Amino acid sequence: MSYKISRPDRHTVIYENCESKIEFEVELDSRGIALYTNSPKILGDVEVDLPLVISKVKSWLENDYNEVILDDTPLPVFEFWGHDT
Repeated sequence: MSYKISRPDRHTVIYENCESKIEFEVELDSRGIALYTNSPKILGDVEVDLPLVISKVKSWLENDYNEVILDDTPLPVFEFWGHDT
């Protein structure tokens, strides 16, 4: 299956094939680039082999960066305190 990987801005990498589109957040740091794998945005109705997609995106990033760090740290949970009206 053919696919395309692009980086439309400095904080996003997109993996696309004919059935789905997956957006990852990335961030440059002093060591290279961090690929946040904990909560990609998946668009499409097809089940995605996420480990395979992450591997392909990592390989693609390695063409431009000496080190690609896979960061699967859970996103922080924020509690919102509301008041009764």
